[in-house]
Amino acid sequence: MRQDSPDSLVPIVHTDPSPAESAAASPGETPPTSQVLIALDTISRQIGTNLVNADVLQTIFRTLTAALSLDYIAVLRFDAMASQASIIAEHPVRLGQTTTLPLEHFGIYQQLQIHSNAVVIDDLQNAADMLGPNQSRFQALNLHAMVVTPLLVQGDLIGGLLLGTGDRRRTITPNDLQVAQTVATQIALSLRTAEFFTEIQRRANQLERIAAFGRLVTGTLDQGQILRHVVEVVPNLIPADQVGVAFYTLDQNRMRLFESTDGITPQETSLTAAGSSVEEVVQHHNPILIVDLATSTYTDHQRLTQKGMQAAIIAPLMVSGRMLGAVMVAHKRVRIYTPTDLTLLQQIGNQIAIALENATIFNTARQRATYEETLSEITTHLQEQSDLRMILQQTMSDFGKVLGASQARVRLQITPSEFDISKLFQPKE
Repeated sequence: MRQDSPDSLVPIVHTDPSPAESAAASPGETPPTSQVLIALDTISRQIGTNLVNADVLQTIFRTLTAALSLDYIAVLRFDAMASQASIIAEHPVRLGQTTTLPLEHFGIYQQLQIHSNAVVIDDLQNAADMLGPNQSRFQALNLHAMVVTPLLVQGDLIGGLLLGTGDRRRTITPNDLQVAQTVATQIALSLRTAEFFTEIQRRANQLERIAAFGRLVTGTLDQGQILRHVVEVVPNLIPADQVGVAFYTLDQNRMRLFESTDGITPQETSLTAAGSSVEEVVQHHNPILIVDLATSTYTDHQRLTQKGMQAAIIAPLMVSGRMLGAVMVAHKRVRIYTPTDLTLLQQIGNQIAIALENATIFNTARQRATYEETLSEITTHLQEQSDLRMILQQTMSDFGKVLGASQARVRLQITPSEFDISKLFQPKE
């Protein structure tokens, strides 16, 4: 393994090709400069007129493999948060785009991070220290030598361009390194632009769906229906294997949790609030992002890890400065959530809080109207009765309906000298 700085690379010589240079390259020889220049011009035009995607990269790779007499080219996209690399495109297809490569103990990735220079491996079969946990997959490519050039955007390492050969007579030359650096720079910029464009589209789509979600939850005044909408729709807005809504205020010792895991019918449970993430969110009015639940000390996160969850976000439910509780999402993949997801859940939480507050106000008004209507009916019934015994029975019956009571009792404080109460319940003649 060796590393090469771009400053030390042999530049491509811009001269008119001789007849010998115009001929096709023989095995083990470096391709003619003119052939490389033509390939670079073609690649530049392809990248300049298209946003980089798998199809565009496949076309570029075919051009480059022919120009440099290579056997394999791939673009790796590094995800430091998830600690893994994915294959954006490759030619020919050998590993597949569904393949992920762990970055931990991956020597090539570590060297790219430290030095930001191309990493060359002259003998792939004896590079276990550089390949780490990915040794078997790289060796399955049947390559003898390869170079991985960093994809850098403003100093940020976003991936690597891999060029490889299976010909033992073919080595990675300074000319290969110069070409790889030139192409990698163009791919990195175009790849980042394409990702920004995709992110803008995704964000716009999310905002549209959040607005639709807001209309859905605020379109009903039934709290149970609102909660069902939350557990059903939120996983479509943000990655979630579990969704929960916790009702809690600081004057309470326990919280009421309404949650659904893996799309299963929602369940309601009661949990101790002390030491929980919900208590923290309600107390400080700030959301919490836990990228790895194994490191969390909140009491309610022990339940999540027991269910296989590895990351979580908790956001407050607040209306006009008044806390109702918190909304939370959890996922079985560690480090899946980002600050963008945190902001998104806060926006979702605002919609949920407004819907729940509207439902509470409506139910309170409806209950008040019901009580007033019932009291009016009781008063009417009392005025229609002249018999004291019937008045008392009617009163107990009506109040029992209003209060949902199965039994009722009336005590009268009457002086015996003034009235003999026993006569009240004697049958009428």
